[in-house]
Amino acid sequence: ASPVTPEPVTPAPVTPAPVTPVPITAAPVSPAPVTAATCPPVPDSPEACNICGDGKCVGKPDGIVDFSAFNFGTFACGNLQDGGYDGAIPSDFCGFVQSQTADCGCNPTGAAPAPAPSP
Repeated sequence: ASPVTPEPVTPAPVTPAPVTPVPITAAPVSPAPVTAATCPPVPDSPEACNICGDGKCVGKPDGIVDFSAFNFGTFACGNLQDGGYDGAIPSDFCGFVQSQTADCGCNPTGAAPAPAPSP
């Protein structure tokens, strides 16, 4: 059995503590430096395929490239870029892959593209 307090129970009186408000001052915080995004270096290898083309890289790594019509399935742009850099895309197929990357947000910095303005 658990202990039980016999009735009647008288609550203890509450006494307000003396509170003196303290002024709030913001801490001096320097803004984080803004650095320009840059594309990862394309490996200097004849097997490497830059899916975005020279001087560009993927800005939307979660974008999808759909090769289902060619029985290759779908690929996330970031994975496709990594595979291209690793030599997994045959050089004779690289140009075709580059023509299919509209949803990858390819750009010179690799930064995510700004969202389209709402109508």
